[in-house]
Amino acid sequence: MHISETELTRFNKIVLTIRECRDINVFETTLLRTLRELVVYDNGGYFHPDPVTCTIISGNLLDTDPKIFQNYKKTYEKQDFHLNYLFSTASILPTERRFDHPNYAKWLKTPLFTEFYRPNQLYHMAVINVVNQGSFTGRICMYRKQARDNFSDNEMLLFKLAGMHIQSVYGNLKAAMLFTGDWNKLNQSSQAICLFDQKFNCIYSNYQANKLFKQHSLHHLYSNIHEVCRNFATNYHNAFYTLHHAGILNYTSVQINYRCFSYRYHEQQYFQIVFDYPIQLMAP
Repeated sequence: MHISETELTRFNKIVLTIRECRDINVFETTLLRTLRELVVYDNGGYFHPDPVTCTIISGNLLDTDPKIFQNYKKTYEKQDFHLNYLFSTASILPTERRFDHPNYAKWLKTPLFTEFYRPNQLYHMAVINVVNQGSFTGRICMYRKQARDNFSDNEMLLFKLAGMHIQSVYGNLKAAMLFTGDWNKLNQSSQAICLFDQKFNCIYSNYQANKLFKQHSLHHLYSNIHEVCRNFATNYHNAFYTLHHAGILNYTSVQINYRCFSYRYHEQQYFQIVFDYPIQLMAP
């Protein structure tokens, strides 16, 4: 599998676009539109699962008649054995392609496919699943008509790479809903700030941090910041009391000072890292 330079350019544009979203509804609508710029598909939806009722409670649709979703809810949702499986498993795949399902041939003969999916031109399907804090929170479905080719391995790779950023942005926005007042203060800070959950998913990065991540001279900065938090958690997890850990990241012509903190909120552990604008080094 190979990602072309053109695909990589489109991919980077999409990542930057969704990371600028500040509202979950805007994020979902923007995501569906921009994903179609990366991989062509006819229609789709960002669907919201409810683990309590084991159903899809709503969806943000793209070029899909709402009556189709209403018909699915009324008649076919209870027949969707794949959906039932997703609610019963602890290992949800980051991406799926309908064709890869082990019961695909059998599924093509079910009423769900012959009476619902095929007549509504939802023949080929690719999916990005969204999992946040261990919970199944979203299902992004993209469909192609039967006349089109199925989603290729290369296109599924692009969806998988996009899914990593989608998880991060969703976690960021979800956390922002809980800390709206504090988030506004952090976003106005002159320092760059990132917040990671206990599984080291980035759930928040403020304006200054995103600005630094976009600089070509610091293209490894996010990876380095992520690794700092991982090392901090590993080295200090048995410490009785650790206020913070400070250090310096060295690049070719700049230095970045950072401080890493650990704290708990609602029985969850979080890691916050604060880092400064680069200090320009003197030429030798």
